[in-house]
Amino acid sequence: MLETEDVKISWMNLNLKIKNKGLNTNQRSIIYNEFGSVGPKSMVALMGSSGAGKTSLMNSLAGRIEKHIAISGKIYVNSEERDPNTWPHIMAYVEQEFYFYENQTVEETVLFSSLMRLGGSETTDFIKNRTDEIINMLGLCQVKHTYINKVSGGEKKRVSIASELVGNPQIIFLDEPLSGLDSFSALRTLKILRELVNHGKTVLITIHQPSYQMLSIFDEMILMADGNIIFSGVVDDCIDFYSQCGFEIPEKTNPADFFLNIASVDTTTPETIEESNKRIEKLKEKWAQSRQEIQILNKSIKLIDGKGSSRFTFINLLKRNFLDLLRDKKYLKIQIIQKIIFLLLLGLTYINLGYSQDAIQSRVGVIFFILINSVFGTAGPLLNIFPKEKRIIQRERRSGMYDGVTAYLAKFIALIPFIIILTITYISAVYWMIGLYPSAGRFFIYLLIQASLLLFSIALTLTIGTYSPSENFSQVLGTTIIIIFIIFGGSFSNPNTIPSWLSWIIWISPIQYGFKASMQNQFDGLEFICNDNDPRCIESGNDVIILYGMESPSIWPCILTLWGLTVFWIFIGAIGLHFLTKISLKLK
Repeated sequence: MLETEDVKISWMNLNLKIKNKGLNTNQRSIIYNEFGSVGPKSMVALMGSSGAGKTSLMNSLAGRIEKHIAISGKIYVNSEERDPNTWPHIMAYVEQEFYFYENQTVEETVLFSSLMRLGGSETTDFIKNRTDEIINMLGLCQVKHTYINKVSGGEKKRVSIASELVGNPQIIFLDEPLSGLDSFSALRTLKILRELVNHGKTVLITIHQPSYQMLSIFDEMILMADGNIIFSGVVDDCIDFYSQCGFEIPEKTNPADFFLNIASVDTTTPETIEESNKRIEKLKEKWAQSRQEIQILNKSIKLIDGKGSSRFTFINLLKRNFLDLLRDKKYLKIQIIQKIIFLLLLGLTYINLGYSQDAIQSRVGVIFFILINSVFGTAGPLLNIFPKEKRIIQRERRSGMYDGVTAYLAKFIALIPFIIILTITYISAVYWMIGLYPSAGRFFIYLLIQASLLLFSIALTLTIGTYSPSENFSQVLGTTIIIIFIIFGGSFSNPNTIPSWLSWIIWISPIQYGFKASMQNQFDGLEFICNDNDPRCIESGNDVIILYGMESPSIWPCILTLWGLTVFWIFIGAIGLHFLTKISLKLK
């Protein structure tokens, strides 16, 4: 582990207020006129009851303030105010809920973070050695080759810490890192964090009611109540401070429990609420009288930007996405089984279509079914991708690993071989099994039409998922849009009969372009057998094309239009993912 320079974060006259919407200009204070400091080379527990303001204080120091919260005051890193260009390289933030790619191993997860943070400044061997060093330090050796979805909760916490440590941050914020852990795992995690301090890190942790053994690991503690700091210092000094305020700790009592009980509001009755508020006010006043002037560490910080090139970043994102898809056995099995079922169903139902009058309807039907089956078969799983992964992307983008456009393009390209190979293989088998146009040239153009529609489907569904707040919303919205495209796709209604005020939908429906190109590809030049004395007989495939209103535009303009629509949805999706996952640091 590389040693770290001394880093101290200090704050003066810090205020946080919630901005009210509408005409009400009053603002509710979360933190009021606070002073304090953390570090250097110290491990500090930030404690308080629910609603005391501990998470708000830590988020304000880290720069993770929501837009509806106003911040004022000064926050210094050593002798300088935080710079949005350098602050992400100085600090790391380990969230309470840490989201991973479940099909990645522990080693791959940490290595990816290392590559994204150090790929531009260090060699591959150095990065791998750094990854192994941190994995060993955090006690993850035995599970380094285990998939994330197979490790325990405590191990996941340590993986989240390891992923942030690889960039060698100088100050580390951890939001409730012990939540959900048993006492042994919690104590082990704290001891590991203690080792980080021994290597020169400054560590600030929000923690809820630690045991005395856990509390003794910390250098200092900051205790909060009602949006104010009521004590900052070592544990023994806090006991003395409470004693000076008239609160004596009983024998055999955990100091942390005692501190929090006195500084919490008992809401049982109006009387207990009033009594609790009096205690807290007494602690506030006493601390305001006794706190010392904040000393700023007058020392500059050297920074190295280790971010790799755009090409390097894209390749590593593409590799991760490809491996994640390849290891999703459930998805692959479902897709393969589905394709086999439809292959047998279509092949046996429409086998050797022939050229009778009845075969015309069957040919039109199977061509349209293959189109909508390809779109729906692609859309279902893909609609859920970004609603699930946006939280991972947001976390990684906070650390400056990559941008949203690169993330979108890497996902899009990684999906292509999985979608195209499976679907085109299935369509190829169906094509010859049912007896569509027996020409190699027509066959390959037909596959090109299908591939173009599949690319559009990938772009559309990823973009819908990008703008959807949840998986359910994405499924409903995506299904609705696709059904609208199908209705105006040319099979259920002749394009020439659609009312003019709705006809514009035809021109944005990819199904219509795919269907027109497929119909022209399969019916142009075909001759059908007529029964004697049948006035409704259709002899030419060109007559079928005209009957269904499929004669214009021709095949290549349809294919080019599908490509254009694909590029359009890629652009909309990539820009959307970039801005929807961009969480700017709020440092002033």
